[in-house]
Amino acid sequence: MPSDGYSKAAYQRDMFYIGLSGVGVWDILTAEQPSPNCYQVTGPFSSTASGWGIYFYAGGPGAPSGTGC
Repeated sequence: MPSDGYSKAAYQRDMFYIGLSGVGVWDILTAEQPSPNCYQVTGPFSSTASGWGIYFYAGGPGAPSGTGC
């Protein structure tokens, strides 16, 4: 689960977004969870540690095929 954090959950770090205008942005990210019963996201968070920048954790139990996950 994402609440388990580093070394337990999947994560994406050093996130960078390039908008439709072609301008890069580091800090305008919003987590979406279209299937919260299948997986969850925590964050985004910000860190000054080298290589982390903007990051989030993701994970969850998933579900059997055909259940909408």
